Order: sequence, then C-alpha cells, then structure tokens
Amino acid sequence: IKPDISIYHDSLNGPIPTGCNSSTLDMHIEFKWYNFNNPFPAPPPEDWNQATFLGSSKNQKDTLGQIRAYAAVQLASQFRMHTFSLYVLHDTAHIIQWDREGAIITEPILYNVDPLLTEF
Repeated sequence: IKPDISIYHDSLNGPIPTGCNSSTLDMHIEFKWYNFNNPFPAPPPEDWNQATFLGSSKNQKDTLGQIRAYAAVQLASQFRMHTFSLYVLHDTAHIIQWDREGAIITEPILYNVDPLLTEF
C-alpha cells in the first residue's frame, strides 16, 4: 500500500520503515485535490436527513476503495479493534475511525478555521 503519509508511533523500536509497513503503521493520511475524487460529498442542507453522503461516481468509489484498502490492510496485519485515518481535500478534512464492521466519518472539518485536528 502507498498512502500519501504514513504515521508511526514514537515508541517504534528501530528505524522508521521506508515506504509503508502496515504491521507497524499507526495512522495514514490521504490527500486529494479534485472534488470529483471526493468520496464524501456533502448533500445540500435540505437533504441531510434523506441523502447519502457517499459519492456514486467511479472516481469517488475508487478513492473510497483506496482509503478503505489501506485501513483493511492495517487492521488485517495488526491486533487492533480499530484504527484512524485522515482524508484531506483542499481545505477540508475528515477523521475516519475504521473497525472490522465499517467506518465512522466526521463531517468536513475546515482545518484552517477549526482547531479540531490539532486537538485530535
């Protein structure tokens, strides 16, 4: 797997792995630039209770599959109940908690305005 950023815990013994070592990975971050890749498009406010928040285009599904695969490989190679990842698009980010059943995704975080990511 090749996430854009691989984060390892500071207690990792030995050198930091080159590339991505899913058996010691603590968290991954994926960056995308184009809106057509965003797997979590926000529905209009009037449709929040009725619309899905998952994109249905090929590019959106590919991006979701990519970050889902990173989490699946990490969970399969570690003895964990859950893991976190971060998906960044332009000036927004989503914190994602993955477990073996699925994922919990935050609403878009405007990280230039909202200090939530620094608190996370």
